[in-house]
Amino acid sequence: MVFNNSRDHHLIDSLQSYANLEINLASQRSPSEYLRPFSLILPCKNDAYLLEKLLHIIENLNNEFFSKKFEVIIIDESTDQKSIEIIDKLPLIFSNLNMKITRVPPGTGLLTSELIGLKAAMYPWKVVMDCDLQHSPKDIIKLLEKLNSQVDLVVGSRFLDGSDFQLSIFRRVVSILANAYVKIILPFAIYLTDTTSGFFAISEKVSVENVQIKGSKTLLFIISKNPGLKIAEVPITFNRRIYGKSK
Repeated sequence: MVFNNSRDHHLIDSLQSYANLEINLASQRSPSEYLRPFSLILPCKNDAYLLEKLLHIIENLNNEFFSKKFEVIIIDESTDQKSIEIIDKLPLIFSNLNMKITRVPPGTGLLTSELIGLKAAMYPWKVVMDCDLQHSPKDIIKLLEKLNSQVDLVVGSRFLDGSDFQLSIFRRVVSILANAYVKIILPFAIYLTDTTSGFFAISEKVSVENVQIKGSKTLLFIISKNPGLKIAEVPITFNRRIYGKSK
């Protein structure tokens, strides 16, 4: 990953402003001390620069809200040497976080990476989110709070009332069409407002052992392999990507 000086400074300022905003918004909420220990799964592919910014936000959220018993599991499929070097330094930079890093070979794919992370998790509650700051870290609390209300799986929805979907009209239309298509071919997902969400939380009642990847979203395979789940959705913020390309 190569940055030029003028763009670098602008990008860094933008990221720092974003991080400060996230922390300020989170500080307006009351602490959720009752939340159970959880594992946060972060698949990464050449996004280490943004991942580091995300971890800084999570570190600040940890001081205020999270249970002290939580872990961060990074599944890294990076091929960019700069990204690999940054990830190598993360355990030292965030020594106060319980962090595990697993490297997977190029071509592993996002879905398989997510399953590797889920199966490696040590805590009963598990959260999967993107590491590129399109998913807002403050929404982790919303997912966990809803998971605490006797449901098995919580989906972060971009389309639920109260969500903030910060993408272009074209990207919105593509997402809406993909969402509708999934509902047609997979009837069990018809009640979800966001069938293609990559931001979700599961309880210990949800099994990932028999989930196999066949080219669709991890969330959908988890639901298909666990009939009878109590599923809820919460509105989330979906940000424009600050740097790089969406997976």
